[in-house]
Amino acid sequence: MTREVSVAETAFKGGGMDNGHGHCMWFLSPFNNSTQTADRLGNVLVPASSLTVGRKGADLGFADKSVSRHHATFIMEAVSIEDATNLEHRPKVVLKDNGSKYGTFVNGISAIDSMELKENDMVRLGSFQTTVQLVWKPCVVCRSSLNSADKKELFHAAVQWGFKVSKEWTPQCTHFYTQEIQWTDKLIKCLASACPVVSSAWLPHIVASFSPDPPSSIDYVPSLSAEFPIHLGVDLSPQPMRSCLFENMHFFVFDKAQASLSAVNPTYH
Repeated sequence: MTREVSVAETAFKGGGMDNGHGHCMWFLSPFNNSTQTADRLGNVLVPASSLTVGRKGADLGFADKSVSRHHATFIMEAVSIEDATNLEHRPKVVLKDNGSKYGTFVNGISAIDSMELKENDMVRLGSFQTTVQLVWKPCVVCRSSLNSADKKELFHAAVQWGFKVSKEWTPQCTHFYTQEIQWTDKLIKCLASACPVVSSAWLPHIVASFSPDPPSSIDYVPSLSAEFPIHLGVDLSPQPMRSCLFENMHFFVFDKAQASLSAVNPTYH
């Protein structure tokens, strides 16, 4: 049976790093009180670990005399493989005040002991304006044509860093992950959504992908299968213009047997 792929439908549903609909990783971002926005993504919160904020000797330090040396700790729960494949799951993040002198406040309310945080919560440290915001940033990796070892490596990284893995391309997907590029409906949807196509070489750099100066995804493009003529100069880099290039067009993806049948009988499709 052929699979009909509506590129226009895929493109206009979202996808990409900035669509705001994905599910992925928690970041602790310094908040700029002047602009009322997070300055940058800041520190990634790693599953099954903690991050301490304070004035000196902390994982994240602030030059604020009202902030204690080890003021508070953010604790993120562990992530399982089942969690990594559940796009609706968000690992819990708990804030614990470490007996700070001038207190810790969540959305203006004093956090006396421990409390679970939610997306965009504002955490003020001390009596001045030192504030961090809990940010949820999308990173959903769509996997394709992986052998057992490749799958194991991908899921290990997902559990380690907290990003999501999907077998099918969805509007939440931000990356297409494969070891060899083949023409599939998932690849077409990825290109139409202007998302990066990456290989296992990208995994060690996943956190850097969210930095102000992220590494180019072109450096991690997988090898091309034999069905791609090298002389065509295939460019798989994210290009937003592709989102409307095939508007109102439909593609039919065949396997080899179906393609042979189609060549003999043009009315097949």
